[in-house]
Amino acid sequence: MQLPVGMVSTPIFNNQLIWLGFSLPVAVYLFNGLNKHFPSVPAIPLTFDIYPYFTEKPWSAMASWPQARFMLLFSIVGIGYLVPTEISLSIWFFYVFYKLQQIAVKGFELPIPHSSSQAMGVVLVIALYILWRANGRIKSAVLGLVVPERFGGDQSSLKADYVFWGFIIGTAILVLQLSSLEAAAQVSLMILVFYFLVSTVLTWMVVQGAAEGAGSFLSVGVFGTFTWHQNYRI
Repeated sequence: MQLPVGMVSTPIFNNQLIWLGFSLPVAVYLFNGLNKHFPSVPAIPLTFDIYPYFTEKPWSAMASWPQARFMLLFSIVGIGYLVPTEISLSIWFFYVFYKLQQIAVKGFELPIPHSSSQAMGVVLVIALYILWRANGRIKSAVLGLVVPERFGGDQSSLKADYVFWGFIIGTAILVLQLSSLEAAAQVSLMILVFYFLVSTVLTWMVVQGAAEGAGSFLSVGVFGTFTWHQNYRI
């Protein structure tokens, strides 16, 4: 809320530094866009790969995804300026930690789960933490459904009824749709449970100020587990 309020309350667009910040990425992407259509126009490189310089084992793990490279993305620079320092630091730290893990696996030939499986484990831990923190609110909501005259007013219990039955009916419809694709009912229910857990974690990430792109990467990595493991084993 502070950013839009500050843009309205202060003459931000009269600041020359603001226009300099706008013009720099516009000029860079303009040249790079023209280069795609007119190769004679010079392109401004924004990516520098460093993994080709590491060819010997175990440092060749630098070429494993995500590859070790320097990238200048103005959108990420802007997001990194707005998000809390703890989140920016954690993104950088866990990227370096993951690359060191790949180097260790390559050097010592350690058996280790795929990154999507590790992401699924992280989601489960965070989801359990969120549910534990919200246990009081969940308990109050359930009691409001069972005993509305003691734990909730008529208006709030009515809304809770709509939410509860909407969730049950919506989940049943999704299970039927998945079952129509020849998926077993228990498998369909399990997929939806993990989907709800991932959605809860992604919502928590957005509320905490995490980058939206990180949430998309997490969801792709987590549901990639279903691709990497056969017979719906997670």
